[in-house]
Amino acid sequence: MDDDGRADSLRNVRTRREELRTAMIGLEQAVTAPGGTDPAAWSRRAGAAADSLQVAFDKHVEATERPDGFLDSVVADAPRLAHACDQLRDEHIELAKQLAALGDAAQTASREAVLADAIEVLSALTRHRHRGADLVYEAYSVDIAASD
Repeated sequence: MDDDGRADSLRNVRTRREELRTAMIGLEQAVTAPGGTDPAAWSRRAGAAADSLQVAFDKHVEATERPDGFLDSVVADAPRLAHACDQLRDEHIELAKQLAALGDAAQTASREAVLADAIEVLSALTRHRHRGADLVYEAYSVDIAASD
């Protein structure tokens, strides 16, 4: 990949990373908000935040995994990182399952169960983002996490 293509790819990664981070914050705020006297309202807010996070995550996966996407470009530029790229792809599968379960739980489960699931998902996504930032730095010596 030429320098212009790499710069465009890194800009796209930063954009998706920020969208994912914003959606993660939205979920955290929704599930930690007081329940109030209307538990259904809390569930709707938590469900909407989980849905927003799912959309941001789906965009992230599409941008990184599509043919000639970010992970393919990393492998092309730094073949030694192919295993790390495969690990991130594998994490996408598990994270997608967790996010789907959280979205379902937000509609039917207790507040405590939804909060526990949300904490688990947010922790897993935080670790995933960290590993992704490490991969970018190792491949291109660019710290995309500096703006977090």
